[in-house]
Amino acid sequence: PSAAHAALTEASLEGDAPAEEEGDGPTPSAAPPVRRKLDSKPRKLGQPSGAAKSKPTPQRKPGEKPRAQKSRGEGAASEPKKKKAKKDPDAPKGALSAYMLWSMQERKSDAYAGMKVPEAGKALGATWKTMDEAARAPWVEASKEDHAR
Repeated sequence: PSAAHAALTEASLEGDAPAEEEGDGPTPSAAPPVRRKLDSKPRKLGQPSGAAKSKPTPQRKPGEKPRAQKSRGEGAASEPKKKKAKKDPDAPKGALSAYMLWSMQERKSDAYAGMKVPEAGKALGATWKTMDEAARAPWVEASKEDHAR
């Protein structure tokens, strides 16, 4: 660009466009001056001027393995999704811990009747922690019997 073009561009950025002579007026073929910062980087083709930049790749620690990439190629779409197997309703239930056996019995009491489930769970947990071994013993024994079945 010539020095005159640079001066014109700089003046248009500052808002001080050169005064036009009287009677001349803009010609229909003349385009308005381009208002662009001189220090701005050229944008990539196909991106709007305010396009969001992609996130930088995170740095791995020494000795760390890279994560596996999700495949989006040919094989991913051709394989059908595996359906979850239905659980047998006649299958035996899992064994319960001493705390679970105690809390199921204790929750039925009037002390926890008006509480919401999370509040009752917190209160039951706090009570279980304060119980001594002698108070827990019957529930521990019941839990061992439940695990043996």
